Amino acid sequence: MELNTIDNKKLLEDFAKSFGRAAFDKEPQLHRQVEDMKNEILKRMQSNIITTTDLKYSLADEYVIIGNENVESIFTALKNKLNIVTPITKKKSATIISIIDSSGSMGSFEKYLSQCVSLWTEKLIELKYEKVNHRFISHHTEAQEVHRDVFFVKGESGGTIISSGLNKANERINYIDYENQDIYVFQYSDGDNLTSDNDVSVRVLKDILNKVNQFEYVEINQYSRSSTIMSAYRNVQNSKFNAHVLREKNDVLKTVESISSAIMF
Repeated sequence: MELNTIDNKKLLEDFAKSFGRAAFDKEPQLHRQVEDMKNEILKRMQSNIITTTDLKYSLADEYVIIGNENVESIFTALKNKLNIVTPITKKKSATIISIIDSSGSMGSFEKYLSQCVSLWTEKLIELKYEKVNHRFISHHTEAQEVHRDVFFVKGESGGTIISSGLNKANERINYIDYENQDIYVFQYSDGDNLTSDNDVSVRVLKDILNKVNQFEYVEINQYSRSSTIMSAYRNVQNSKFNAHVLREKNDVLKTVESISSAIMF
């Protein structure tokens, strides 16, 4: 198919109207449209004319990207968009600690966007280091270290105590030679927390900030609900701390751009 015969905008709009894998699998036409869209994006990359709209969809499109052989092609376009050049000399090692709320309020949409942000930010950090260690902490009212394979799918009933995840991360950091190794912490949440836990969470966060290079809080809040933990986090004034709110898939690119400015330069 020739590049100029594809109405890319229409393909993107059509795909955006699909609702999950079940509906997608029942519509062969959507399969063809997504395949066309993928080919269109890859052709644009080869011609160095990929647009911001293409990237917005690509970074959070499970049928085109996640678990797909085209991850590296999309990542190349992302690096070009962010003007990131792979360092000639890489630093020796770093550790990424990821924390996620696994309580009942964290649904598939929240976990999926968390996974998208995690994928691209991990790849950006890996550009800087010869070796990157990964640690994954899942929490509801209690926290535990888990394997990557269950980190974005694990679910629990009950409420949320964010300090449990932060305390577990702090314990892990204390086992690391944090004075001689770079550490990045990413926290994924929908904003829910036990109100009485906010002050404790902020105290632990401030202790963590004394030991790490960067702490990025990523909140998925598609309905603009009042965020319990954000009401406390917004008072944290530290150059190592940033907070981001995503309401839709298109916000992944904006969030990754913001995080990259903190961790890459």
